[in-house]
Parts: sequence; structure tokens; C-alpha cells
Amino acid sequence: MSGSANAQETGWMPDVVLTELILDVTDTLSNGVVGAEDTHYVGFNTTLTPLRDSAIIWISFPNGFDIAGIFDVIYSDDDNGNNSNEPVVQSWTNFNQTLKCYLNSGSDPADAGSRISFEIQDLVNSDITGQYAVTVFASDSLDNITHGPAVSAPFTLIPDEIDHIIISPGEDTSVAAGSSIFFNAQGYDEYDNIITGLTFTYAVTVDSCGDIVDGVFTADKLGSCFVTASNGGVTGYSGQITVIPGPFDRFAITGTPAQRIAGRPFPNPVIVTVYDIRDNIKNDYSGIIWFDTDDTSSLVALPFDSGSPFSFPADSAGVAAFAGGGFILVTAGTRVVTVTDGTSSANSYPIIVAAGDIASFELEAGLNQTAGQSFQLSVPFESAVDSFGNLASGTILITDSIGGGSSPGGVPTAINIIKASLIPSSRLSVNFSLPSLAFLSTISFNPFRLRSIISMPTSLISTPVFSMVFFVI
Repeated sequence: MSGSANAQETGWMPDVVLTELILDVTDTLSNGVVGAEDTHYVGFNTTLTPLRDSAIIWISFPNGFDIAGIFDVIYSDDDNGNNSNEPVVQSWTNFNQTLKCYLNSGSDPADAGSRISFEIQDLVNSDITGQYAVTVFASDSLDNITHGPAVSAPFTLIPDEIDHIIISPGEDTSVAAGSSIFFNAQGYDEYDNIITGLTFTYAVTVDSCGDIVDGVFTADKLGSCFVTASNGGVTGYSGQITVIPGPFDRFAITGTPAQRIAGRPFPNPVIVTVYDIRDNIKNDYSGIIWFDTDDTSSLVALPFDSGSPFSFPADSAGVAAFAGGGFILVTAGTRVVTVTDGTSSANSYPIIVAAGDIASFELEAGLNQTAGQSFQLSVPFESAVDSFGNLASGTILITDSIGGGSSPGGVPTAINIIKASLIPSSRLSVNFSLPSLAFLSTISFNPFRLRSIISMPTSLISTPVFSMVFFVI
């Protein structure tokens, strides 16, 4: 630095006396980053005449460039003929956005057509990216313009390093499960200039309620989360994303028993849950449902049917419980209970319905029996049924009404039990000793029926006084 002045001038401009062209004005920057202390290399070519002795070079910078803190201004030219007495900048001042560089007197100006350059150190660049240009002209020591003015070729300020990331949309939002939103990340420097050409790593944080691929977030599970985008150790966050239930997908029915006796109500509540397409409980469901079953008996009991369906209340949160006492199946076999809205249905797990206790059966014997001789009584397997007509199994006990006795020939009464099962029963022998009996006609027992006529020899007492009592266990 040949001079040290760095004054601030105000309120004056040079007079235009005679001007010559200057060409190829440029401003080349060391780094060209916004907001940085930079070195500008401003150059131009003279044409017909050299600069004057003690010339003043005026360089006007756009608004936003801080020229008040310039550290040094260094002159140079490409004329080798004046190397021993080349001009130097003895001082400089700034007027608004214009830098005035004062060349010393007594030096040898570069020949006409020479390339003149000024190295301007620690000039602070504008903090806004874009293209800029400087305006350059020269004057004599009395401020009379001699060369120019001319505008430089554009130069570009680029963004600084990434400082923050903004994700859009950035406001809080709700997304239905199964739906997608496109998020766009943009990096900025500390002056809020956009940085182009960045690549970002996307993620979902706090609660993994969805996935994001190439900026497309697809909602999955109910909850709240944020999308993040990262680059160079800097992370940006979206607004809060709340995933709400998506479209209806299916019903589920639970709580039904694995086994049940015909006619007995379910022991526990039956639960119906509504799910969306992402298997979330659809807690905003407000539709209707009813129940059905493959048990076609008219004695079946279900709490709601198509004629009187159940409507999910607003506070049900997609789950409804129904008292087990409202469900009764009566037909033996493997059954299911179905929940439906008329369009979509779901079945329970299989329910094995077993027959209840024997409620009626038929007792079978031969047509004619003789006192003191054994004969067979049997229950045909298809006749032992519960109160709903299901084939039933159990043990039938047979007793007589007077405690038994011996036949006229002295044979004691022998009565065996009959076991009724769901396969044809063996016919069990029953020995009767019927003293004082002459004849037994058809005998009916409620709820059981003796299918055959039992006749006794007429040589015995003719008054029928004997009856049989049947028990089922």
C-alpha cells in the first residue's frame, strides 16, 4: 500500500470535460461468496491515450457491497516499459458506493491500450446472491473525467455454506393412513440465500408413523411424527404430521368361545373392532353392523340383526363390546358368528357347539316277554336328543317302581343301565321278576316313550300293578 487515506467523501461528483473509451471492464473475485471479505480484481483497457499523471480511478459498486473497511488497493498494469516507475495508489476514499483510488504524481502512466488492474483487498460482498457489475471511469487530479465511464461484465455472488434447511409444507398437517404427501427440502445459507444442487437424506422421527422415499411421505400408523431432511450435518424439520385413520378395510370379531353347550349363552363379551387399510383401529368409524351365523335354527339368539342394526357411537373409537348373554347357538357342530354391514363381513374363530343333556329318547323292547326271563331294552342312538333336537349322549338308569322282586320261578330282577351315545348303542339285557303281574300294555313316560308292548302270560294275576321309572344321568 503506497497510501493510507481511507476517507469518506460526500456531496460531490466529477465534471465531465473529455472522455475516451475504456474497454473490457471486469471484476474478478477471489471466492465470490456472499457476505465474505473478498478480494476484487477490477481491470480495464485504455484506448487512445494513457491515464493522466495523478489520475483518479473511480469504481462504483452496487448497493450491498461494503467498501468502508477496505484494507488495501494495489495498482498494476501490463506495460513492461514503465516497470521502474509504475504508478501506485497513494490513497483512496469512498463516496457512497464509489471507491476513489488516487494515483501518485510523477510516475510513468502505462501506454495507451494497456491493461490496468486494481487489487482491492477485504471488500465485503453483498449478502444477496446474484449477478452484479461495477462501473469504472478515470479523471484527472481536478476530478475532470477523462476515460469512460464503462460497465463491467457481470460477476456472480454464490451462496455461503448451508446454514439451515426449510421443508415445505412446513405447517402442521393431518394425513389419512395410506395417503401420501410430497415434502420438498431447500437449503439456505446464513443470509437466507437458496443453495441449489443439494441432495438430502430424508427420515421420519419421533414416532415412526410412516415412511418417506425421495421426499414422498406415506402415512402408516396412527400417531404424530416429523419429516426431517439432512445435508452436511444440518437438519430441517417439517411441521407436525398427525396420522389419522384411513379408509375402512375390515371388521374383526373376538371374544367368542372355542366351545359351547347348545342353548347356553356366551360367557364373555364379544368384541367388534373396525380397521383401516393400514391395519389401524378406525377410531372415527360411525357406520352400522349386525350379526349373523351359520346356525339356522330359529332358536338362535343374536343381539342385533339386519332389521335392527347397531350404530357405532361417536365415542366408540372403532371398538364395540356386546354382552355374551346376547349370543346363543343351539345346533350342534362347528359354527361361526359373523359381523357384517351388508357389504363387508368377518367371521369369528370356529365355535364347537356340543349337544346338551338328553331331553328325550325312545326305549325299545321285544313284543312279548315272560316273567323271570331276561330280555333286552335299548335306546336307538338317533332317538336320544337334547331340547334342541341335537343327538345327545348320556347314561339312562332304569328302575322299577316297587323296588324289584323275584318272579314266580324265583328269578330276581336284574336291571342294567343303558348308555346312549352318538353311535348305535349296544342292546343291554334287563331281567325282570314280576310277581303278581298278569299283563302290561303300552306304558308312556314323560318325557320318554316305551316303543314296544310288553305282554305277560295270562296265567298270572290279571291286575297290572307294575310300572318302570327311567332316569337320565
